[in-house]
Amino acid sequence: MKLSIITVNYRSWHHLEAALVELQEGFPEGWEIIVVDNESDAGPFDEFAARFPWVTFISNPINSGFGAGCNIGVARAAGEQLLFMNPDVIASSSSIQALIDIKAEQNIG
Repeated sequence: MKLSIITVNYRSWHHLEAALVELQEGFPEGWEIIVVDNESDAGPFDEFAARFPWVTFISNPINSGFGAGCNIGVARAAGEQLLFMNPDVIASSSSIQALIDIKAEQNIG
């Protein structure tokens, strides 16, 4: 696995939907998306898991905050590289690939 994109969601389903729809088209093999939903509400959580089966959804029963949510996602991640992305970030797969390419060319973190 080359890249794990980790998103922590807290009642931001509308924003998360837009982000996932943007990433869905042309999502590369060897990438994964992990969404950690803090203080999950079963309705939207189950709906999103069914609508976006290519995304790993993790239900966190409490709102443990952004950092703890990221750590939960990292524990499940298989990627060589990690990208932490807020649910309101709209980015295409090609724009993320461009960041990866720049990182490789410039040897930056």
